[in-house]
Amino acid sequence: MLFFDGTRTWEQTREEVIDVIAQYARTSVDFLATIYKENGQFIGRCGLLWQVFDDVQEVEVAYTIARPYWGRGLATEAARALKDHGFRDHNFPRLISIIHPDNIASIRVAEKNGMLYERDVEFEGYGCRLYSVSRPA
Repeated sequence: MLFFDGTRTWEQTREEVIDVIAQYARTSVDFLATIYKENGQFIGRCGLLWQVFDDVQEVEVAYTIARPYWGRGLATEAARALKDHGFRDHNFPRLISIIHPDNIASIRVAEKNGMLYERDVEFEGYGCRLYSVSRPA
């Protein structure tokens, strides 16, 4: 949560979970629990999220992994699976990732996922970078 507003309170977490469940019921995409296969531990969340930029609705490949699991390629594995899922199962024409410019690890994940830097954007009060990838022909 380094590049967000920090750890959520119990009430903030509860509200977010309610929002995620409602979003998933409406669109069949949102955050999913990320479980480490070796020990069954919940280590974060990843998913496809609807975002709006310049009045255009797009789908974001998003991921958050707990710090003890960083550096193992797990975010890259999740991002690639989400990209494949978005193109194959939802037929999205393109996918984006919104990344804080200081989050070098997430920038590397996006690049490994075939995404290219597109432009700087304002997102939830933060200056961020927008990365994108289009569905292969």
